[in-house]
Amino acid sequence: MKPRVKELDPRQYVEGVYVSIPLDPYLSLKALAAYSNLSVRTLRAYLQDPLHPLPCYRVGRKVLVRQSEFDRWIQGFRDVAFDRITAIVDKVVQSLKPQAKDVSQGSPSADRWATKRQPHW
Repeated sequence: MKPRVKELDPRQYVEGVYVSIPLDPYLSLKALAAYSNLSVRTLRAYLQDPLHPLPCYRVGRKVLVRQSEFDRWIQGFRDVAFDRITAIVDKVVQSLKPQAKDVSQGSPSADRWATKRQPHW
């Protein structure tokens, strides 16, 4: 019995043949735009970026990009600043924890805050 196309992973079904190995296709800029959620115009600009050009293959006027090469290329744009900021915030919070205990135990403003937070019946 022949499997139905809808039941198969579309990346593994190529022109009527079921492929059991993962594919690494060459994508046109239009297909790459759909894959990456970047516009074709943005991708074209990255083809000529002097610092971080998008690797591509030109066959006549057609521009093709291999999916695995795009995946490696896009990793160069990973924003690690958020990871660094999180580490800095964690370090500051850890350094303030002993001070927070001392301040809350002897501070009159902390006592006043604590009484304000209690419900008034």
